[in-house]
Amino acid sequence: MIKYVSKAAGAALILSYMVGSASAADELFSGEIPGNFEGSITVGTDYIFRGISQTSEKPTLQAGVTWSHPTGLYAGFWGSNVDYADGDESSTEMDLFLGYSSNIGGLTYDFGFIQYFYPGTDSSMKYDFSEFMLGLSYDFDYFSAGASVNYSPEYWGGSGEAFYTAASFSVPLTHGISLDSGVGYQTMQNPAGYGLGNDYGEWHIGLTIPVKNVDINVKYTDTDFSQSECGEICDARVVASLSYNF
Repeated sequence: MIKYVSKAAGAALILSYMVGSASAADELFSGEIPGNFEGSITVGTDYIFRGISQTSEKPTLQAGVTWSHPTGLYAGFWGSNVDYADGDESSTEMDLFLGYSSNIGGLTYDFGFIQYFYPGTDSSMKYDFSEFMLGLSYDFDYFSAGASVNYSPEYWGGSGEAFYTAASFSVPLTHGISLDSGVGYQTMQNPAGYGLGNDYGEWHIGLTIPVKNVDINVKYTDTDFSQSECGEICDARVVASLSYNF
């Protein structure tokens, strides 16, 4: 795990040095690639994905870059350390994504494709998987709400065809602070492949506090699993993170 995390950290530092800010990134690629580049580097107390810890409740280091075009097209990559307590089979997650997003009035729609890779993991683990995503959100001025569905023909760990449906809500408070919450439900053709006995629901609520180019995020997250069904990685917890945006 240390080998891959060190590579991710080094890449993040080099990337931060190269671009420094969104304007620097635009200048770097000006005249070569149309569109805008934005990125982030995040450190957190845990990596929670759909209510379940992906780092065995350990800290996380994450980094990513997104390219977007005025037409609505976007693409990018994102990476994080992981720890599935699988005998050091996997220590890194790398995601590539491509999509299209636009809006009509206050309604924003988003179509996307995500490919999840776990470098260094034996193919027999069947960790790599792909998803198609459709999302809708609407800005009501005083709050915004969204709904999305992700579909995978063969989900993580060989758990078969899977759907993840979710709803999200965000309320702007003061000085750019927002109260964010969401609920989701994950279904799988073969939950045992994921190491679970059944499909499950999850939810979270938290605050996002912007300070210049840094976002401070604190949230409470939980699933409907009991500890006997899923263990501590599905338990309720408070997760905190710092994200530097450039």
